[in-house]
Amino acid sequence: MLSTNIENAVPTGIIHENGVPSGIAQIDDSMGPIQLVEEGVDPRSIVQGKVIDVIDLKTNKYGKAQRSVRVQKDDGNTLLVSGFGTKAAKLEGLRLGCTYSFKGKLKTQKGVFEGKERESIFLNI
Repeated sequence: MLSTNIENAVPTGIIHENGVPSGIAQIDDSMGPIQLVEEGVDPRSIVQGKVIDVIDLKTNKYGKAQRSVRVQKDDGNTLLVSGFGTKAAKLEGLRLGCTYSFKGKLKTQKGVFEGKERESIFLNI
């Protein structure tokens, strides 16, 4: 026969002083908060700048076609805009000195270049 009395359904003595039942593991917060992407939020950024260098189509180490252009933003910083696979055709025919808008995933990478540590900015369309 089932008991509907809550006092009889929960055995006594399994709750610790911190309020966590003994059979449940403690939560480890050492990883920090988890960032969730809201549904419907586009993670891509729009970057506008002047094309200062065009890098020809090549095949990267993963076997995909890659075309890149170096773009100078209004604040003077430069970034590399790359298209891979079928998106490489979107960067074809861009003229030096002209201003374009690019939409893609903005990434940063820190590394040592010519003996100095610097941060490189990439936009993958």
